[in-house]
Amino acid sequence: VFATPDLDERNLGGFIATVAIADVAAYVRYGTALDREALKRGNSVYFPDCVVPMLPERISNDLCSLREGQDRPALAVRMTFSADGRKIRHSFHRVMMKSAAKLAYS
Repeated sequence: VFATPDLDERNLGGFIATVAIADVAAYVRYGTALDREALKRGNSVYFPDCVVPMLPERISNDLCSLREGQDRPALAVRMTFSADGRKIRHSFHRVMMKSAAKLAYS
């Protein structure tokens, strides 16, 4: 997530926020056996002592992990908000991104 003030004079006090997630489609091609298996699984399942991943570990924990300082394919949504927090517009983009920091859920 990255946010910055909107410099457009028509949106004084507004801001622009960009949210990015890993672009799994950069590594998993549509219609392949891997794609069909991921579709069948639907999502990773997290248990207290283990994880049943939707995708192979190399993809989920490495290639599709937005690692600090490494360029990675990503899908980003860029949203413009007014000063009172209303979303004015949004656009989607395929991007290469480099995470500025390693973040954790805990």
